[in-house]
Amino acid sequence: MNPPSLGFDFRSSPTIQGLAVSLDRMVSRINTVWTRQPHIYQSGYFTPTLQFGGLSTAIVYTFRTGYYTRIGDVVSVHIRLGLSANGTAVGAARLVNLPFSQAFGDAGNGIVAGAVAGYAVNFAALTGPVLGFVATTTLLLYHSGAAGGIAMTDANFTATSDMAISACYVTQDTAPTV
Repeated sequence: MNPPSLGFDFRSSPTIQGLAVSLDRMVSRINTVWTRQPHIYQSGYFTPTLQFGGLSTAIVYTFRTGYYTRIGDVVSVHIRLGLSANGTAVGAARLVNLPFSQAFGDAGNGIVAGAVAGYAVNFAALTGPVLGFVATTTLLLYHSGAAGGIAMTDANFTATSDMAISACYVTQDTAPTV
């Protein structure tokens, strides 16, 4: 038995038809965006390396690990690093071997890909929190000073330096570099 007719066909209603067209347009737009920028989710571990002046001579780690998450073009890295010997290399401090390269090459082109240490203990002559900038697959380390960021060097590290640092940046890589 069919239900009684109310004398109104919802399918012919201009409001319902307009809503259907709007929904079709919205679905079409979502599909276009989805196709143009595929949604990527990747996560995994990597091994960061501490360098001074581009070298990691005689650095001995108590522990070092890195974990990354990539959602679309945005990469988040979390690094934990502990030393039992800070080595013999000298110069600017940096962490290398980030899993994806930064999309815009270096930190000086107006696109800031930043980092901040959750904690940093057993360091020498720091005037403020440990910060960083991502350049390609490298995290350049700084500490905050009265006049701005001060590049960290081997002189800031001790044989027992311990840090946890996180960074977030944009990539255009299709697969991890390490």
